[in-house]
Amino acid sequence: MGFPVDLRLDGRRVVVVGAGPIATRKIRQLLERNADIVVVAPGATDTVTSLAASGTITWHRRHAVESDFEAAWLIVTATGDPEIDAWVFAYGEANQIWVNSADDPANCSVTLLSILRRGDLVVAVGSSGRAPAVATWVRTQIGARIDPAYGLLVDLVAEIRAHIHERGLSTEGFDWQDVLATDVVDQLRCGDRAAARRKLLERLGMAE
Repeated sequence: MGFPVDLRLDGRRVVVVGAGPIATRKIRQLLERNADIVVVAPGATDTVTSLAASGTITWHRRHAVESDFEAAWLIVTATGDPEIDAWVFAYGEANQIWVNSADDPANCSVTLLSILRRGDLVVAVGSSGRAPAVATWVRTQIGARIDPAYGLLVDLVAEIRAHIHERGLSTEGFDWQDVLATDVVDQLRCGDRAAARRKLLERLGMAE
């Protein structure tokens, strides 16, 4: 079983081997995290071709070679060829580079989770690479319950934590689970941020 993490890929080199529909979907996801994407594949979808033409990504129109992986933080393969997956995975293991191989968990050192985002709130669901469709289904079920108001709650609590720090206090001494056990999300959902802020400060014993 893996250890879930949230990778910061901003400006970091990610090599994608393959440029078909599955690779294209992964490229889009990586672009959302501002990764420096290098694609290596003899052919590509129209989307990848367009992204390369605009300079958004780099595309080497050929088969991958080991030198393509130098300085990479992450390698993603999506070729449908187990031999290529195994070759890339072996390189990654030898050079301490994380590798994700689409639909080939045996050749993965990292699996990509199904992600739900509500602002800065991130909920990740995985199946250890065994049944991605189930992870996606569960994420959809969670998404029906966790609406954008929860992202607003993250922003509000972050603001309040900064306020506490400005007073020279630590945020660690508060029972945040008890503090949050209110109707504050409903207030945010209705657009009453001021009331939500007052409620949280009251429960923290810091009413203004």
